[in-house]
Amino acid sequence: MTGSFATYQIKNKKGYKIFKKPFKSKVLALNSANFQKACFEAFFYIYSKKEAKNINIPKCYGIDFIKVNNLYHIALVLEHIEGSFAFDIDFDADLEDLDPKYIKFYKKVKKEFSKIGLNYKDLNDGNILRKKDKLYLIDFSPDVTDLKISDKKLKSYQKDFNKIFEKLKVDKEDYKKIIWLKLHKKVVIK
Repeated sequence: MTGSFATYQIKNKKGYKIFKKPFKSKVLALNSANFQKACFEAFFYIYSKKEAKNINIPKCYGIDFIKVNNLYHIALVLEHIEGSFAFDIDFDADLEDLDPKYIKFYKKVKKEFSKIGLNYKDLNDGNILRKKDKLYLIDFSPDVTDLKISDKKLKSYQKDFNKIFEKLKVDKEDYKKIIWLKLHKKVVIK
């Protein structure tokens, strides 16, 4: 799968959403806007999976680097869902023209996410995977996902947030602190 900002590879039964822009070093990658976006997206995956229990969302294992031709790419490591995209869904059509299972899924996503403070603005057929009779929601890019939660709620996810960085083989403590502060600024209701 390829998109405008990322490609997707399967490795060790995990899916890697690889951001296209490469960096000459891990330090440059860590200091990039793409790294911050990847951290936010990983957090949105983790938060959504835990909070929206009635919606199928792949598990996020964190962030890693993929080295290609001596350049480093930032990669979001996800549970690989062996399925197909639901390209037959047209959410721009009238809801009554959709298959009832898609209407149910659409309404469930909107209702569940509203309850947990998540505004997912990219519900389309390219972000829904179908595996047998289950539908999975993917792509929690911060460009299309807003989250508004309390400071207390965000702090309850500190350990989960820290796990995002476990795969990185670099000194990351300062980066974790900086990204945490930026995430706090983006999602906490004042």
